[in-house]
Amino acid sequence: MKTTQIKVALDKKNLNQLNVSLVFDKDKCSEVVYQYAVEDIENERVVNLLKYNCGEKELNVEEIVSKKETKTIKSETDSLLGAIYTAENKLRTKWEYSKILHKQGLKILDKAVPKDTVERTMELTFDFVRNLIDNTEQIESLPENFTLNFVENKEDLVFIEARKKSDQKLDKESNYIYVQVINTFKIL
Repeated sequence: MKTTQIKVALDKKNLNQLNVSLVFDKDKCSEVVYQYAVEDIENERVVNLLKYNCGEKELNVEEIVSKKETKTIKSETDSLLGAIYTAENKLRTKWEYSKILHKQGLKILDKAVPKDTVERTMELTFDFVRNLIDNTEQIESLPENFTLNFVENKEDLVFIEARKKSDQKLDKESNYIYVQVINTFKIL
């Protein structure tokens, strides 16, 4: 059994985070957990607002309603992928609302965070997770805990390649994984 923890900064300032846990058992993914978190700058801590635990037959949802109250919902699903798709759809619609709900209790800097940046990175993360589930051999080359960064333009790719050549030890110690995003269309 192998568990992989992935941290994704949904914006450049790391104020919005998506943490993903993948559990693989005998070359098959058996559990995926998505946690949406925000940075509470006043108390210098990360606060998990939404948690979706996706299993083969169920989806467990935890939503932080207030400082003292957590709402938990359990539902049955037909498959792991069904639970994952449900969790992803809920995250798409609830991440922004959950942050607004907690604005009074948390010091959150969100004026500088474009909504489209968060949503784009969230979608790339969902695609990456599904790719790992479909291609389980890729999980073996990844560390158990890492921070995932998506590279979408050539300028960033050139910078990262130069950085890796100059200081390979830096990326290995900090467990940063870079994934190049290649969007292609094929007209049939």
